[in-house]
Amino acid sequence: MAPSLHPDPSKSLLVIGAGMSRTGTMSLAYALSILLNGPSYHAGSALWQDERHAKRWISVFRRTPMQTRADEAFVKDGLRWLHSGHVACMDAPSIWFIGELIDLYPSATVIATTRDIDAWWRSMEPVMRQYRLRALAFVFYLLPALRYWTSFIQASGHRFAELYLGDGTMTVTKEWYNRHMDYVARTCEEKGKKLHLVSIKDGWEPLCQILSMDVPRDEKGDVVPFPRINDGAAIEALYAMQIKRGLTAWAMLFCAVAAVAAVVAVMVGLGWAWRNGRNSSYLVT
Repeated sequence: MAPSLHPDPSKSLLVIGAGMSRTGTMSLAYALSILLNGPSYHAGSALWQDERHAKRWISVFRRTPMQTRADEAFVKDGLRWLHSGHVACMDAPSIWFIGELIDLYPSATVIATTRDIDAWWRSMEPVMRQYRLRALAFVFYLLPALRYWTSFIQASGHRFAELYLGDGTMTVTKEWYNRHMDYVARTCEEKGKKLHLVSIKDGWEPLCQILSMDVPRDEKGDVVPFPRINDGAAIEALYAMQIKRGLTAWAMLFCAVAAVAAVVAVMVGLGWAWRNGRNSSYLVT
């Protein structure tokens, strides 16, 4: 069962994925869907697919930093709605609310995927450059969900700064990885939760050991292959597809406008010719 935006009302969050984007979060999402027999919430993908989720995340971010109990209640209500009906969650922006998710799902296991920091930054840096492209606001404007992309980036800035830029540093570097892991470790310690670290390279064994589950097998008794999805390639492909959709939508709009303009021009031309024809007949008469 793949990561899904079709929640199962009978399911509840059993695993809080706390690892950074580009550390194998998509593979973890698929693996947990298999192990826990339910849909996983891959937050980074949800933003591209469902306008309701994009708008809800924006509303949550606009109440951060949380300064009142009303802010905290609003944020947690939003998080509950976003994650309801899923067995696991991972990736940003879910990973920016680890403490709040632990409060909502105190029995859930916290698992963070890890990766060599230099390899992670080589994968992540191009993404950060793309997010800053102002042209994306124009390209995505006609697409459901993605038309809120710029609003999401702006709204999430306060939470991002609160978690990672406390020293006033405004440049995002590979140190972001360490700051996130420090935030997760500190939050788990404050909440009395054990933080489990896994590497996707290690396959089923560590994950099954953490969850006290057997390695999944198919009907023939063979071990189910561990999902190994290249986060970077998967997101880049999705990213390219959405840009193509955006450009196609604009091209179709321009063609439609051009067609309407052409029809109007023809009608105006015919009207002008008809009026001139009538005027000419009067002169002949």
